Parts: sequence; C-alpha cells; structure tokens
Amino acid sequence: MGGVFDPIHCGHLFTAEETRVEFKLDKVIFVPCRQPAHKRENDISDPEHRYLM
Repeated sequence: MGGVFDPIHCGHLFTAEETRVEFKLDKVIFVPCRQPAHKRENDISDPEHRYLM
C-alpha cells in the first residue's frame, strides 16, 4: 500500500488486513511516500518523526 501514513491509523491497518485476506496474500507492505500530490509539504511530519511512528 502506498500513502503518506502520517500517522498510520486503524483505517490503514483495517484496509491492509481486508486486502490481505481477500487476495490471500502472505503480507501487505506499507510504502510511505515523501510528498503526495494532494498534500502540501508543510502538512507532512518530519521524515525522522514519521519513521519513528
């Protein structure tokens, strides 16, 4: 799953689990993107802080 995940929340986890079950996947990998088109840069937490989340 790609996204900002700033912060990751239960909705992200629920969607990942539903996808994993529906498609019979072993795992789902979250791929945080640095700057999505729909968010301004000052709306995104510092990369180190996001990593620690």
